[in-house]
Amino acid sequence: MKRIEATITPSDLDTFKSVAGELGIAEFDIIEVYRSSTTATAGRHRLYRGREFVADLAPRLKLEFVVFDDDVQTTLHQLSELVHPESIAVFQLDQTHRLAAEQLADTPPSGCTTNQQPAEMAMREIIGMFARNGSKRSR
Repeated sequence: MKRIEATITPSDLDTFKSVAGELGIAEFDIIEVYRSSTTATAGRHRLYRGREFVADLAPRLKLEFVVFDDDVQTTLHQLSELVHPESIAVFQLDQTHRLAAEQLADTPPSGCTTNQQPAEMAMREIIGMFARNGSKRSR
């Protein structure tokens, strides 16, 4: 599987959402980012702690989603034609683990009570794995 990151303008988000299903993208993350430009652009004058500055950063959206290896070339081609992203990055995923909150609540780690939050139980499980596999300690 591959993870794809594409940077688009906010105005292209509706287009992406409408074609995401056609591209085989079931889930995606949207992150608001700001891009600085080396060209002189007229920015907005802002105040921060009593000092004026020019905000010349352009708002952008970074989309992150995962596709199968066989679908990468087709997805990239269609994405570039339909949405016109400013940048695209493709990363190899070696292994993915995603535990749902229900799975964590159903199988509490050893030594944990069931009234703990799922995130706390997951942290105890991770810490326990390091303690078992880590350096040997004398007790």
